[in-house]
Amino acid sequence: MIDLKTGEIIVNSDLVLSPKLSLEEFKKTRYYTGQDEKMYMSIGGPHKIDGRDFCISLFFKDSYLKDI
Repeated sequence: MIDLKTGEIIVNSDLVLSPKLSLEEFKKTRYYTGQDEKMYMSIGGPHKIDGRDFCISLFFKDSYLKDI
């Protein structure tokens, strides 16, 4: 689900992407597999969100989610 008011993307019950997601929080998920923190990090997929399939990559800047 994509919540346009909060900017959150609910990938599944294990992972909610939001501007408040820190790198340290992400590292505790099953999607962190030692990826290079200075590069875009792919979290596998495809992931079904709102009935559509997405391949998702994340970029963190200053320890917080900057780009999806």
